[in-house]
Amino acid sequence: MRSIADIIERLDPYAATMILVLALFITIFAGFSKNNGIKISIIIINALSYMAVFYIIIYSFMKYGPRTAFLTNSGPLEIILSCIILFFGLNVLFFISINRFQDGSFARIIILLTFSLISVLSLIMADNIIFIFAAFVIMILSVFTLISSLDREGAGSREAIGKFSVSAFLPAALILFGFSVLSGTGGAKSLSRYGSPENAADPLLLICAIVFACALYLYFFLYPFQGPYLKMARRINSSAVSALWFLYMPAGIIMYFYI
Repeated sequence: MRSIADIIERLDPYAATMILVLALFITIFAGFSKNNGIKISIIIINALSYMAVFYIIIYSFMKYGPRTAFLTNSGPLEIILSCIILFFGLNVLFFISINRFQDGSFARIIILLTFSLISVLSLIMADNIIFIFAAFVIMILSVFTLISSLDREGAGSREAIGKFSVSAFLPAALILFGFSVLSGTGGAKSLSRYGSPENAADPLLLICAIVFACALYLYFFLYPFQGPYLKMARRINSSAVSALWFLYMPAGIIMYFYI
């Protein structure tokens, strides 16, 4: 037991995500089988990996406090968001296991789910503009691929999913532009670091605020840009809807904290 504590002490809290990477590799090598026993093993391995990361993150923070590492930061907010995302991941795994257990591509779907969780956790811990943007784009791509895989047989949702991909990547492009302008104004990571009254009249910061507002508006598919998302939510199966609400939406809320 002491050796386990020593290992946790030497690891950055977010290095615990390596457990998810290990579960990913095990799923890749053991998962391309239609045997129900192997599928159950995949579910158990991934569920245990989510719970293990959940435990290690909380344990490490309670014992060693906030930490800052290369391009990453782990404070109370990051810990809370990470635990919420891992809990959501368990919910999505539950829905997928119920609805897609007999699917021939069940292992691939679980792989995409675990990879999506890794990308969202990377977004949470990011403390660098380039790292934040890269994690955000990878997250959008992985969640979109997961949703497409969960409902690839639904002909009625193909058009909605196609529109979803276009609508989802437009906010990422706007956020890249906003971060680029923000970096040029002084190198800060977020608008909150320019909160003084003197900076409020800066036209570049005003442009950044407008660009970020447009990006979040499009990301959360508010009226009148809600059509593709609502069509997709009506036409895809429940497991794909769970990925939309439990992974895609929380990631947008996380981006709000960075802006």
